[in-house]
This record gives sequence, structure tokens and C-alpha cells, in this order.
Amino acid sequence: MKKLLSIMVLALAVVFITSCGDKKEEKKDDKKTDTVATDTVKAEEAPIVVSPEMEEFMGMFDGTYQKVEEAIAKFASTEEMKEDEMGMYDMSEPGIVSAEGDCYVMEAKAGMTIRVYKLCWADGKIASIEFIEMK
Repeated sequence: MKKLLSIMVLALAVVFITSCGDKKEEKKDDKKTDTVATDTVKAEEAPIVVSPEMEEFMGMFDGTYQKVEEAIAKFASTEEMKEDEMGMYDMSEPGIVSAEGDCYVMEAKAGMTIRVYKLCWADGKIASIEFIEMK
């Protein structure tokens, strides 16, 4: 009886281990497929053309909130915009994620996070600042 029980437990263990191994291999193959698809999309993307004003705006970020406030004040189209919440953060290393017309999605480091904003421009001034997300 003990031999029969031992054989059954061993057989179930082999079936369990074998079935778990197949799922891991499928996941590895899925990741390879996703990586190839992502590489293909990245190769087709055109470089983002950024306006000189946006370049100058981002160039003013030095990791302190004072410089962010200064950049907003210099390029804001309205007085209310000069008080935007973006100016409360010590932001550095800004970069453009995407562009559509005169609007840019910008990411910048803020401490341990990355803050994402959409900035739209008109006549060399910031027409709107929209906070999108924090990563």
C-alpha cells in the first residue's frame, strides 16, 4: 500500500512540474514576439522636431523649482499661467516624448518621479500647460 501511494504521489508531482514548465516557455516566446514588434515600431518613427522656444524653455530647467518658475514666467502667455503648479517642483532632465502641431508632451525628473506635461505654444509663448501624469 505504501509503494502504491508513493508511486501515485510521484506521478502527480511529475505531471505538476511538467505542466508548469510549458507555461514558462510560452511566456518567454511571448516576450520575444513583443520585443520584435516594439523594435519594428521604433525603427519607423520619425525624429521629433522641437521649436526653438520649447528648447530654450527646457534648457532653463536645472533641477530647482526656481528655474522652473523662471522658465514659465518667461514664456507664459497669461499672468495666471505664471502660477502654474509645474513651478512647485524641482525638475531636471526634461525631454520631449511626442509632438502634435504646436503641442509637446514633455517628461522631466522631479525627485524620484517623472512628471509628464502637455505644453501648447502660440506666437512664441506657452498657450496652455496640462499635467498628464506622474510616473
